[in-house]
Amino acid sequence: MASLARTILEEHLERGELIPGHEIALRVDQALAQDATGTMAMMQFELFGEERVRVDTAVVYVDHNILQIDFKNPDDHRFLQAMAAKYGAWFSRPGNGICHYVHCERFAKPGQTLIGADSHTTQSGSCAMIAIGAGGLDVAVCMAGHPFELPCPKIVGVFLENELARPWIQAKDVILELLRRRGVRGGRGCVFEFTGPGVHTLSYTERGTIANMIAELGATGAVFPADDETRAWLEEQERLEDFTELPTGDTGDFDDEEQIDLAELVPLVAKPSSPGNVVPVDELVGTPIQQVCIGSSVNSSYHDLALCGAVMRGQRLSEELVSATATPGSRQILDQITRSGTYVDLLMAGVRMLEPACGPCVGMGQAPPSGSNSLRTFNRNFPGRSGTADDQVYCGSSRGRSEAHPRARPRRGGGLDPDPAWSQHLPAAGAKAAAERASRSRADRGA
Repeated sequence: MASLARTILEEHLERGELIPGHEIALRVDQALAQDATGTMAMMQFELFGEERVRVDTAVVYVDHNILQIDFKNPDDHRFLQAMAAKYGAWFSRPGNGICHYVHCERFAKPGQTLIGADSHTTQSGSCAMIAIGAGGLDVAVCMAGHPFELPCPKIVGVFLENELARPWIQAKDVILELLRRRGVRGGRGCVFEFTGPGVHTLSYTERGTIANMIAELGATGAVFPADDETRAWLEEQERLEDFTELPTGDTGDFDDEEQIDLAELVPLVAKPSSPGNVVPVDELVGTPIQQVCIGSSVNSSYHDLALCGAVMRGQRLSEELVSATATPGSRQILDQITRSGTYVDLLMAGVRMLEPACGPCVGMGQAPPSGSNSLRTFNRNFPGRSGTADDQVYCGSSRGRSEAHPRARPRRGGGLDPDPAWSQHLPAAGAKAAAERASRSRADRGA
């Protein structure tokens, strides 16, 4: 069976040959920008003199600069709203959610290409897309109808076997394992295609976690199959008409290969101050933690938050903590955790509930105390990114991160406590999305 990534590249090839390293140009189906990159991108697009955007779908999200302490950010948001209306792009207001998560809910479509002015645009690869992060000017050029130019990537097949069966293991540990093996430059010029029997055991949002953080390898993107999990996701989002079954490739159709036995993974954490500084959680027993942050584009699904809520139900934060925060990925997730009771579980435990946005992941609030350790479910822990110059940020999964409650801590004798019963009995997410319901993270299209 042919590589899915190579098939999508072939179908969108405008110029060049699919030889790794050779320059190619791809037809672009979708483009996205966010408010930190979008203001300049829309100004650059305007210089092309086009009357409308010339891609099938263009979306401008407001999710980064949401601390409106003076007029500057609100003025930018108003500008982006006006530009979206003028040129026929969709506009997602602040509070709708994080661009990558909302894009998966509303717009990601199997077999298409997406160029986004944000490095974690790769998350939409969970929907069998070639989704690539680029600069604002690149996105402006694509919105004007021009192809996206890049060196042809290598295709790395990642064969997944078995399923995530060990206690405290989540999809975050899959990408952390790849980072442990390859480091932060080990995926440069590559698209990682996930295949094998284990891939079908991962939920859509688990795939999104891996595809999002593939950017930390320096990779061009990640591709997952469009299968029954994808169909179920699109049906829940009332977009079943967008589904097309697209399997991933087999052995021998890749430029390079990795194999991961999901049943053999151990809980992993990226230590300060690089996503590639990965070690088993067992090596960090006794590390004091002053702050915990749950969420960001990589771990803000309902399941991520519900797991944490189940840990904290009826409990209080550890006395060691100065603060803990939780961020849902979208307004839809906020609705789900409210309906299920997860919101109350976290709130009453002492967790600060934040609006659906990037927030502390990009240093917008919730900076940790000086010289302290912050444990986060985020994708990056570069020095000072949190807003504190001498920060010490650890990145892990929502299941493996909870220093907020002793049941989630490693035992002094080594190893984590067994996965408690609550992990398999999470509260239901509530009614599925409905087209006109306020809970839906719907973007507003320009006239």
